[in-house]
Amino acid sequence: MKIIRSIFVFFEIIFGFHFGFSQFNYRFQIDTVRIHELMKMHSFAYGRLGDTLYVFGGRKDGVHNKSGGFELNGSNRDLIIYDLKNNVAQNFSLATLDTALIDALSSSNTCYTQKGDHLVIIGGYSENSYNKFITHPDLSIINLVKLRSFISTNNQQELSESIHHIKNDTFAIAGGQLKYIDEHFYLVGGHKFNGIYNAQTTAFQQTYTERVLVFDILNLQSSPAIKFITQIRDELNFRRRDLNVSPFVTSKNKTELMTFSGVFLVNISSPFLNIASIQENGFTDISNFNQLLANYHCAKMGFYSRKNDVMHEVFFGGMAINYYHKNQLINDPLVPFVKTISCVERNANGEYSEIRLPDEMPGFLGTNSEFILLQNTPLFSEDIIDFDLLKKDTVDLGYILGGIYNYSTRLNPWQDSMVQLTQSNPYLLKIKLLPSAINQTVTPTKNKINYSIRYNSIASNNEIQLDISPKPNSIACWIVNQEGKIVQQLNTLKNSPISINTSQYISGSYRCVFLLDRNFQKSFHFLVP
Repeated sequence: MKIIRSIFVFFEIIFGFHFGFSQFNYRFQIDTVRIHELMKMHSFAYGRLGDTLYVFGGRKDGVHNKSGGFELNGSNRDLIIYDLKNNVAQNFSLATLDTALIDALSSSNTCYTQKGDHLVIIGGYSENSYNKFITHPDLSIINLVKLRSFISTNNQQELSESIHHIKNDTFAIAGGQLKYIDEHFYLVGGHKFNGIYNAQTTAFQQTYTERVLVFDILNLQSSPAIKFITQIRDELNFRRRDLNVSPFVTSKNKTELMTFSGVFLVNISSPFLNIASIQENGFTDISNFNQLLANYHCAKMGFYSRKNDVMHEVFFGGMAINYYHKNQLINDPLVPFVKTISCVERNANGEYSEIRLPDEMPGFLGTNSEFILLQNTPLFSEDIIDFDLLKKDTVDLGYILGGIYNYSTRLNPWQDSMVQLTQSNPYLLKIKLLPSAINQTVTPTKNKINYSIRYNSIASNNEIQLDISPKPNSIACWIVNQEGKIVQQLNTLKNSPISINTSQYISGSYRCVFLLDRNFQKSFHFLVP
């Protein structure tokens, strides 16, 4: 007979800074210049040698509409070679490659990363050459040095020698993130989407990966082979796509991948608000923190100070469930385009805060764009700037490239069925850092309401009860077991008590995740003996 230990626990959740200033002592200056016509695109993959980018796939249009989108005629079907320094681009035909490989390399929302001189591209979604809308089951490894050599001699016939191509259904993923850290590749989140998108029907097939896949690529230089290491499964936490994933210094001398926001929570059209660090055999949910100002893939960059042991991840525009209007935090469940530049900060005490920085994007920009650093920027590690080595005067930092531009005043052109008000970004955004007042005063982002939450395990009837004050208008609750499977989901409205009956649970550890009013996410763990 199971016995649930009687527990009475009280915790109060307060979001915001634990001190009154930020150690991010810079402001941003953003200058816009017209980009070369060939580089007006979003949701692409790229590799880099010096100041030259090798760009594959992506879209030339704006936001897809409510029926269709991702058609062949809007895809980038060429390799674009882009001289970042001089804003010069040229296209190079992929026509000599196998048709399936061309389709894969021309898709959008691929998962990609670069290791040394090799660009690795996985998956992606698009209409293929046979007019089928699929997520491509492909992994491509591109030797950028060889590629550059073939391009310089215009040797299209031997282009295939610079690309190794592996087909495997495991890699049929779009909207995830691929990173290389600690000698392994990490493929985080994403989904498999087959069929034509239509918001009014379910004629398509959509399956989320619900995992982090850890693997190695052996013999990268000659005959690559995949060695799968492990997978971290969680039907709730990794059921997300169009997310941001970045290396993040979680404690002194310890860098891990951090999973930021993304969309959408299980059975609810609301973005994830929690963030979680990833280890080779699991993940750690960052407690007492919600990310409110950047919920969709956008340009981003990390800054770390060894001296102060403070980490910042800065997000440029994009889409979010909250934005500021006249210094008031506005919640919009439709996740609109925003101009916000925000920062997730971890201080030396291990406390996390989200900060709205004083500068904004020059328009509704940033969604599905990429941040490109200047070559001479001092780095702590890949994708993390060494904060202590930055000059104390104006610093040319890099560029924001591509993305979707909403040039209207409508925050939700997709929802308003006016996607024609969006386009691929026609600007190259030059980013400069300017010194600001030391320890500038900031207003930390926090939910409008700070909830007091009690949970009580009652041994006599195998129930866990949540007592929340003030009463939210809606509560969604998921129970996840230690294998990462959702064993129960509950939804209630205002003034309805929420009670979790654990009588059918097997012994083990469980995680309870709840969402209040679609704008406040929290979790706690409990044991069933």
